[in-house]
Order: sequence, then structure tokens, then C-alpha cells
Amino acid sequence: MKLFTDSNCEMSFECLKELGLELIRMPYILDGEMNYYDLGENINIGDFYKSMREGSVAKTTALNEHDYTEYFKPALESGEDILYISFAHSMSATFESMNKAIDTLKIEYPDRTITCIDTCLISVAGGEMVRRVALAYKEGALLGDIIKLVERLREKIVVYFTVDDLEYLRRGGRISRMKSFVGSILGVKPVLHMNSAGGYLEKIGAAKGRKAALKQMAGFALDNEIDKEQGIIILYAECIEDANQIKELLEEKYSDVNIKLSEVGPVVGAHSGPGTIGVCFTKK
Repeated sequence: MKLFTDSNCEMSFECLKELGLELIRMPYILDGEMNYYDLGENINIGDFYKSMREGSVAKTTALNEHDYTEYFKPALESGEDILYISFAHSMSATFESMNKAIDTLKIEYPDRTITCIDTCLISVAGGEMVRRVALAYKEGALLGDIIKLVERLREKIVVYFTVDDLEYLRRGGRISRMKSFVGSILGVKPVLHMNSAGGYLEKIGAAKGRKAALKQMAGFALDNEIDKEQGIIILYAECIEDANQIKELLEEKYSDVNIKLSEVGPVVGAHSGPGTIGVCFTKK
């Protein structure tokens, strides 16, 4: 069985290769030019956010049915089944095209199975799910075991984050124009998380000003008992100083836990903007 993931389940390119995963590169448009995010293999994430801060417009678009066919067909032709662990289906219309491609391929390759599992997560939280699934598969887990593992991890993997500018969330349709305007005027920063039951963004807090939002977000993380063996990931979008500040706060309680930093990629970043920062971990 060939394992696939997409670049919205953000992990390092090195980790992807080490786990033997096939990558579906998700598209984004910067100043009218189409790009495909490759987990940093060739694309410089810092340059992307620099362009955004300088006024460049970033948008996302969906892969089409042909795109998915081109990704999946080589594995099917070589006689392999497919397991695709994807980012949250609720976050994109791209999965309508994927389902059409899979329906067609199932007719063309009736002896092969194609399974897509929705992590109900995105960014490094989705990547953490993918990593755990890939490791389980390497250790001999069957498809049924993997499905049960994903169901458990949806309740365990947590991500909290905040953004610096609400306008990016408004452009991506995550909040209304009025909420964006009012929030910007008042300097209110939301603290959000992914609802694991439905795979959608949910506001769990708000604070007046950036510093207060960072402190509140860290507080939400510190209120949980984490699985220390799995570590903590701090995600950030061109705000390394804030990321290190959050790391120091978490180390006061979790000095014995591996805390690593991970940049938010351009597809997710097109919706959240520079200054996005979050904390991802697995609950006990």
C-alpha cells in the first residue's frame, strides 16, 4: 500500500521522505502566479511572507480531477493500493475533485483499493497525525487499525493559534467583513483551535492586543496534560521572536519535553497571514 499526504498537513520535507510518503503538492497563487507547495524542498517560505508584507496578494485554489488522477495513477499501475491521509475536508472544495477522480480510477482499477482518511486537522496538527499513521503502518498496522488510530488521535491532537491581522481570515472566508473591521479597530486578537469533531475553526478565546493573545494561547496549552513522549510543536509565520517567547513559557512547565518550531506554509499562510502563531501537542 502506498501512503499519500498533502502539503497542507505540514511537516518537514526530510520527515516526509524518511517515512516514505508520497506528497500531493497543494496550489496557491501569489500575485497571479500559480505555485505548488513542496514542504520547503525548493520554495522559500520566508520569501513568501516577505512578499505578503510588501503588499503581494496570496490566494489558494483547488486541485482538479485530472491533478488527482496524475498523482494516484502511477501507484495503481504498479499494483499498489492507496491510502491518502489528508487535511480537513471541511476546509476546501478540492475534495470534490478528488472524489470524482477516485470514482473513475476505481472503475479503471477494480482490483485496487483507494482510501482517503480525513484527519479533520490542518497544518502541523495534520502533519502530526500523518507522522503517527505512517509510523504505525511501518510497524505492521492494517487499514482497519489505522482508521481506529485516526479516530483516537482526532480527540488527542490539539492545536491552538492566533493571528496578527484578521483581514487574512476575512479574505479566506473564515470570518465576516464586519467582524474583521470591528476586531481590527478594537485591537482584538482571537485564539482559535480546530474542532476535531467537524474539522472546522472554532474561537475559544480573544484578547486585547498581541501580547495578551500570546499569553492566553500559551495558557490554554499549559492547562492541558500533554503526552510528553510526542513533544510539542510551535507553528509560526514570520514571527520567530514570538515563537521563541512561547517556547520559553512552555519550558517552565515542560522542561523535559522536546519543543520544536515549524514554519506555516504558504497555502495555510495565505489564509492566516504573517504573524500567525500556534501550539500543537497530543493530550494524554
